[in-house]
Amino acid sequence: MEQAPVTNPFQPGAGSYPPVLAGRAEEQTRLTGLVRALADWRPGQPLQAIHVIEAPRGMGKTVLLEMLTRLAETNPAFRRVAVLRTPASNLATVDDIARHVEPAPSWYHAAWRWFVGLRWLGLPLQRPRQRGGRGAMRAAFDQRRHKPLLLMVDEAQTLPADVCHVLLNEFQNRSGRQPCALVLAGTPALGAYLLSDEVNASFVERAPVVAPGLLSREDSATALRVPAWNAWDIDPATLATAVEESYGYPYFLQHWGKALWDAGVARRVIDQAALDVARGVVDAARTALYTTRFDEFEDFAIREGIDRRAVLGAVQAAAREATQSGAPMTTSSLGSLLEDAGLDSNTAVLLRRQMVQSGFLVREGDLWRPGIPSLAAYIADHPRATPPAGG
Repeated sequence: MEQAPVTNPFQPGAGSYPPVLAGRAEEQTRLTGLVRALADWRPGQPLQAIHVIEAPRGMGKTVLLEMLTRLAETNPAFRRVAVLRTPASNLATVDDIARHVEPAPSWYHAAWRWFVGLRWLGLPLQRPRQRGGRGAMRAAFDQRRHKPLLLMVDEAQTLPADVCHVLLNEFQNRSGRQPCALVLAGTPALGAYLLSDEVNASFVERAPVVAPGLLSREDSATALRVPAWNAWDIDPATLATAVEESYGYPYFLQHWGKALWDAGVARRVIDQAALDVARGVVDAARTALYTTRFDEFEDFAIREGIDRRAVLGAVQAAAREATQSGAPMTTSSLGSLLEDAGLDSNTAVLLRRQMVQSGFLVREGDLWRPGIPSLAAYIADHPRATPPAGG
């Protein structure tokens, strides 16, 4: 009898939850510990109110937020924690924070609101309260005071600075007095943004940071071993090749999984033939992604009014250095490299920030390395800036 079709478990995309969450044991332990601390909180007990998840796009930040949401829904010990998750685009104003945090009214509160909203001979029974801004936000938090609250904001680097300032300070001020915590997830530009003069929240410098990175080869292999494949004829060498060519990047692993599934599902086999078909699909997706990331540097040059050729030449020089030397660059050496490409020191600083924002480079103290090594290799191998005449 013909087997019923099974939906492809791999669905690459922004925030899609992987069929197997591999290689994130440390991150899960730290974030689970936060939920446990909220669930077990007692008045006066110290609690770290603000946490940051920071990584290039495609590393699984949103997946970690979804993991916490599922944990609170399924683990009996954590169900008393109210877990709220939202993209930063939903928090454009302080009033938006209030509307998001305010708990849904109970049936009797809803009935009372309906009753006092009735009109008698054209007049309301009760004058509506005029409240907004920080007062409304604080009232919303006060309504949550008896139940632990975890608010998670994705793409937090796009929060308006004034809203971010108010949100951070509200959680900081309630620390130790109310069981509430804030998790901000964003690109590697998030940390600098939170410490900027515009946001003005220096205490965030002491906030714990979770930074999911590239997966090891073993964890990458685990991510591809979905239960639905147990009944298939799998060539181990084929999966090993897919792991190797994913470069440990979670987003690429999902692309490989989807392409291999689609190529092999008719025969329930993953072999060299399926690999060849899948590779074409993955290469197309990878090229599209890298082209878009490269475009971002051109967009940056136009936005900042900087010479396009100088910016692209500097990016390509950094890509060549990162891929050829194999060693991290220091802040000083990276700055010299960018200035040698024709940028002044101020522009070099701006470009460094853009490199971090795009995930092209990540910073660890005074050292800089490729956030996605295969992206640096692509940029090094696909120059867009032509040298000046006679150069």
